[in-house]
Amino acid sequence: PKTQQIINTINEHKEIVKHQKFQFIQEINKLNEGNCLLIVDFKENLKIGGGPFETKKDFFNRQQISVLGIAILYKENGRILTDYHTYLSNQLSHDSYFAGNCLTEFYFKFGLSKYKSISLWTDGANHFKSQEFMHFLFLISRKTQTSIKHNFFGEYHGKNIVDG
Repeated sequence: PKTQQIINTINEHKEIVKHQKFQFIQEINKLNEGNCLLIVDFKENLKIGGGPFETKKDFFNRQQISVLGIAILYKENGRILTDYHTYLSNQLSHDSYFAGNCLTEFYFKFGLSKYKSISLWTDGANHFKSQEFMHFLFLISRKTQTSIKHNFFGEYHGKNIVDG
């Protein structure tokens, strides 16, 4: 009974992952000039400094930088194009506030108001599932009359083009 329960849980997980991958591909295929797809994800922190010869003190005291990547997929002249943008910060917490502020800045800085709808894809990390992050999405949507649909990659299967 316990083994069967574990097998059922694994199979459910596989089905969710398969479904989400299919939905992601469908969203890309449905792109037109009135909508876009955003992928937002934190990358591994960078360490600044270092070189071929460094002491232990130098190695362990290098400054870390948090990296938030955003990829935008959109259709132009019948072709799907992708642009990449990166936000760097010495704030290492990878929290909802930082991610929400970056997304808000990105929206207005790069003129996403020309899109009537946005399909946003993130991994299932807590900072993307929080009420605070959802509030940022709500504010962007309300201020701009843009429809934003937030999607999550299957749990532990959020590797994407931003990670590359």
